[in-house]
Amino acid sequence: MTTALLLLIYAAQWHLCWSTLREHWLGESVGDSLVRLSLATGAWAGLVSAGVFVSHRLALHGLMGCVVHLGILALVWLAARGLRRVAASPSSWSRPTELIPAPWTRRGYMACGLAAVALFLIIGIRWTSHFPHGVFDAFWIWNAKAALLHVQHGPWQELVEGISGLGHPGYPLLLPGFISAGMDVLGSPSIGAPILAGSMFSLATVALVAGGLASIRSWPVAAIGCICLCSDPRFMKCAFSQYADIPLSLYVAGAAILLYRAVERSNRTLLILGGIYLGWAAWTKNEGQLILLAFVAAGACVFAGRNTLRATFASLALMTLGAAPAILLVATLKLSIPGGNDLLDSWSHSPEGVHVDLDRVFLVLSTMTRLIVSWSGACAIGLAAFVAASMWTMPLPPRLARAWAWPALAVAMTLVGYMMVFVVTPYDLGWHLSTALDRLFVHLWPAIVLLSLIRTDESLLVIGSAQHAGATSPPAAEVRE
Repeated sequence: MTTALLLLIYAAQWHLCWSTLREHWLGESVGDSLVRLSLATGAWAGLVSAGVFVSHRLALHGLMGCVVHLGILALVWLAARGLRRVAASPSSWSRPTELIPAPWTRRGYMACGLAAVALFLIIGIRWTSHFPHGVFDAFWIWNAKAALLHVQHGPWQELVEGISGLGHPGYPLLLPGFISAGMDVLGSPSIGAPILAGSMFSLATVALVAGGLASIRSWPVAAIGCICLCSDPRFMKCAFSQYADIPLSLYVAGAAILLYRAVERSNRTLLILGGIYLGWAAWTKNEGQLILLAFVAAGACVFAGRNTLRATFASLALMTLGAAPAILLVATLKLSIPGGNDLLDSWSHSPEGVHVDLDRVFLVLSTMTRLIVSWSGACAIGLAAFVAASMWTMPLPPRLARAWAWPALAVAMTLVGYMMVFVVTPYDLGWHLSTALDRLFVHLWPAIVLLSLIRTDESLLVIGSAQHAGATSPPAAEVRE
């Protein structure tokens, strides 16, 4: 009975997320549907994990745990109704000039994109068959916590003691909570729940990048995005190793596209939804909290010179309002578990304290540069070259320029933040770089691909373009605020 009730509640939560996004993310194309599907799936996973955490924190299990999930569903329903009050009709907007490619060009790009996704799935199936429990870090940090949440039905302190004996006890619980909910539905701590969760987040990330590029640009550009994403070996490894890095990358890319559209269309509701996604990023990994701060700082920088202080504060306040529930979850967890951040704890117990010198800075910079170049090779260099060229060939009107600059600057600030963490790390620098740096780039790679191709002049990519599309909106160069 409890399992059936949980299934009904989870289904209602997903439908509420989908209907809310359908109401506020305008557009009826296939790309728009993919974006809504991906965003709804990510938001739903956050809601489910929040319900699992709150029920354990209050020591309410069984039918009383279902009451907690029902309460969260009711709160989200009320919040969705509140979003309608702040929703504004989208002002006039335009995307960059769209081109109609020659038929053979479109078919070629689409075939390559589909082949990249198919290869991604085949490799994922083979990898999962060899490592059904995930790699060691995924099992020890995430899946073991999920199994503990599934079997632990006692007081909160007993759960804290169990979590303290696992890897990184202070890590947020979005992924373990969501996997635990899957185990509750399956009735046992089986390997099926983490496999399904990892596959869901991986496919949602690919669908978000493809759908976002198809919605904002075109399907040939979306195909290029799929190739960049699905052909990257480290993204593929993290996608099917059951790491939390892929869920975090989904929330970062989701926040980027939501905030881009929010500024592009002057839509306050999308600002709140973007904040919700940043909140779920903070509830996924400690790095997500740095990313949230980077988006706040980037927004202040982008809007401070254009808007009044009051308007800038209002935009950032709406985004922070969306992130507030997840921030509350993070704060509750950190205050409940000793050693909420192992890196900060290591600094506090290090006899040398924080150590910074130029040699460490140069080593971190050179390692990060080599990783960027060797990791994606021509893909990363090509994207940077296309963006640089597009700055000259496709100037954007002020609103679109700010819409793109906000998430792009946030990604750049996050990279700087990651670099500084390595510079002052209390761990052995060589070991820390070798074990963590590539996974940190996975957090940002989908957002980098998405933002780079949004900004790229399509005429540089789509060979054999026939003519400018006779679209309903004028070319971007003609738009004036």
